[in-house]
Amino acid sequence: LTFIADSVSAEIKSRVQLATALATTIADVPELQAAFARQDRDALNRLTKKIYTDLQRDYGVRQFQFHTTDAHSFFRAHKPGKFDDDLSSFRHTVVDANIGKKSVQGIESGVAGLGLRGVVPVSYQGRHVGTVEIGLALDQKFFEELRNRYQVDLTIYLKKGQGFIPTLSTIEREATDKEVLNEIMKGETFINITQGGDTHLGFFVSPLKDYSGNIIGGLEIIKDHSAQAAVESAVIRDVLVLTVLIMLVGGVLAWFIARSISRPLGSEPFELAGIACRVAKGNLDVEFSGKNPKGVYAALKNMVMQLKELVTRVKDTAANVDKESAALAQMSSLLSKRTDEQSRLLVATAESIEILTRTVHANAENARAATKLANNVNQKAHHGEEVVGEVIGAMNEISESSKQANEIISVIEEIAFQTNLLALNASVEAARAGESGRGFAVVANEVRNLAQRSATSASEIKLLLEDSAQKVTSGASLVNRAGEVLEDIFASMGELVHVVDEIADETREQSTGIGQINGSITDLRGCTLHNAELVRGASQSSKILGDHASQLSELMAQFRVSVSPVADSYRALSGREKTGASEGKQKPVKGRVVDTPKERHQEDVKPAPLRKAVGGGDEWGAF
Repeated sequence: LTFIADSVSAEIKSRVQLATALATTIADVPELQAAFARQDRDALNRLTKKIYTDLQRDYGVRQFQFHTTDAHSFFRAHKPGKFDDDLSSFRHTVVDANIGKKSVQGIESGVAGLGLRGVVPVSYQGRHVGTVEIGLALDQKFFEELRNRYQVDLTIYLKKGQGFIPTLSTIEREATDKEVLNEIMKGETFINITQGGDTHLGFFVSPLKDYSGNIIGGLEIIKDHSAQAAVESAVIRDVLVLTVLIMLVGGVLAWFIARSISRPLGSEPFELAGIACRVAKGNLDVEFSGKNPKGVYAALKNMVMQLKELVTRVKDTAANVDKESAALAQMSSLLSKRTDEQSRLLVATAESIEILTRTVHANAENARAATKLANNVNQKAHHGEEVVGEVIGAMNEISESSKQANEIISVIEEIAFQTNLLALNASVEAARAGESGRGFAVVANEVRNLAQRSATSASEIKLLLEDSAQKVTSGASLVNRAGEVLEDIFASMGELVHVVDEIADETREQSTGIGQINGSITDLRGCTLHNAELVRGASQSSKILGDHASQLSELMAQFRVSVSPVADSYRALSGREKTGASEGKQKPVKGRVVDTPKERHQEDVKPAPLRKAVGGGDEWGAF
């Protein structure tokens, strides 16, 4: 029904496209464009008369008309005497084609009912002059053609107010349920098959849309499946009869075949089937009767025994893998924690090394500053030594000047002494002269006083010069000692500068070495982080392995087998582990020694001695 509905829709769409193509061809005829532009109905009648006859005969064209730009009918080739009527109120395809100046096609209701219309704009010398329309019939004749072609009945329902009217139909029957048509108006599609006696009818109802895409009703397609249903019933009946006959014949043949092959099988088929069913359900504890089995029975027994042994080994292996994966997961978890702790300690060490690097760098800067200060002090000490030398020279010159001054003072004292003697002699001579020498005596007396005062002053100056000479001598001695001390200081400053230079060089080398250590610790930290990621991946893989081992154990648990010695040994070992009897030693298990996962874990993860971390009190844990 869906295929037929699609085919009918394609037929309608094809006729709409045909109408549009014919209208487009007519709109491109220059003579018709010119006559329409001149509003010449006679010319249009003359030019379109034969065209309309051919279109009606070949394509079933029912309408062929020209419209003005205001949607008035200008000329109808199918009715030349009717024109100039206003179509704008109900022929919306004409209005839209004139407004949009583009082709409009589809289903539209008109005065004569539904039609398949193609409306194309007409232009003359670049000016829009109106539209031309080709209309094909959507009528009873078209539906009868579709009915004969697809062997179906068709009905079109149009929405009118609150109800639906069957506009076109190829069958007389009651209208389709209104609720179904209401759903069709919402865009739904309805498919149903009804049966009444020997009659089988298929119903397909789909929305019917106009040129603008609006749903205006529904298209119902009905197909009678009665003949097909009768053929299908006959075929089913024949197949059932044939099946019963085949089953009867097959049963007889099966009985004879079973009897003929039971001897090569070595046992009855039902017994073999029972054994196979139990094995298929996982029960391998199958008892085989007979001391000397033969044929298929013997092969089946051998297969079950080998399968039983294989399942037992797989179970034991799964138990081993489960225990080992649990131990591996525990060790991986512990190793992951140790790796994380080591990463944390490396971070702390890197921070301490960074602080130490900054300290050493600061010391290097201070050493360089101390070198500069020591060189400056050394230069000033050298300059002080030169100044002291100059002071010593000046003191020596002062000492020589003091000696010369003493000599001059001695001369002055001698002159004063001689002057005093002369004055004394003059006084004596004045006394002898009597009254006439009295004035001269006064002068001589004054000269004598001056000579005495000069002698006294010269003596005092001499004493001062001698004291000054002693102090200059003492100062010169002190200056000499200061010069010697400055020489010692200068020598010590040279040694100090040399030592500070060596300290600065060593500090720079130490800073470089610590920088290399810091880089190595950074690389080690990266490696440790990478190892931590690998350990986490290994831990996750061990967990996944444990899950797979558990799943394998669950799958193997579906097989029921007798308890094997290996399984007994593992159960005994598990019991001793729970009671604590397996700590620190290897336990014998029925003739062989098995290391418990706990013992191996303790041996593998035994911690190495701890050592102090650089720059802090944290401890390093070795792998």
